[in-house]
Amino acid sequence: MSWIKTQLDALTVSVGLKASSSDVTTSLALKANASDVTSSLALKANASALPAKFAFASVTGSNGAIKSSFGVSSVTRNSAGQYTVVLSSAFNINMSAVTALSGTYNVCAATVSDTTTIGVGIKTAAGVAIDSDFSIQIMSN
Repeated sequence: MSWIKTQLDALTVSVGLKASSSDVTTSLALKANASDVTSSLALKANASALPAKFAFASVTGSNGAIKSSFGVSSVTRNSAGQYTVVLSSAFNINMSAVTALSGTYNVCAATVSDTTTIGVGIKTAAGVAIDSDFSIQIMSN
């Protein structure tokens, strides 16, 4: 048992997340006891590693009202669980990442319609369209 404790005491896990050689460095030292866990994180900003365009919105599902946003000009509730999100400026739809999240058990899907419009659909796990608060994030180069 003491051999295992010695090995755990000496265990260090390092993870490096890098977009270029000087962007992000992460290291985590793990030890046998939870109270012995130490970590350090060094973040360095590099403008070339950031997405050229970014937008997000937090939306009230019952009426499509924007709670908070950046780069989103409007959200329209079309019908139960169906919304149209309009971005403030055009995004490169061929090189975009879009995520939409809603509730613990809801299924939320985002469909890019064109360079400034994204459709969001929300359904329960049983497949029934439902109005639910959601958030959406869009990144593009």
